[in-house]
Amino acid sequence: MSRELAASGILTNVVMPGFTPADKPMPPELIDKASTAAATRRVTHPDYVARMIVFLCSTANTNTTGEAIRTDGHFLSPS
Repeated sequence: MSRELAASGILTNVVMPGFTPADKPMPPELIDKASTAAATRRVTHPDYVARMIVFLCSTANTNTTGEAIRTDGHFLSPS
């Protein structure tokens, strides 16, 4: 899609949020385990994902296209 649409000024990307606790409360043990598995040592908050999407859809994004962007703090599977 990015190859076909970029010439028309349409940028296409994929945002991959990974583990993102949202509306339902999560057990603290699960949050701790997920935090430990992320390089940032915290779980992804929905606002982090939203900010990436807002950037990608804004006029500030002039050249990012055809990308799969992880917004998960570099989450690795907990051991």
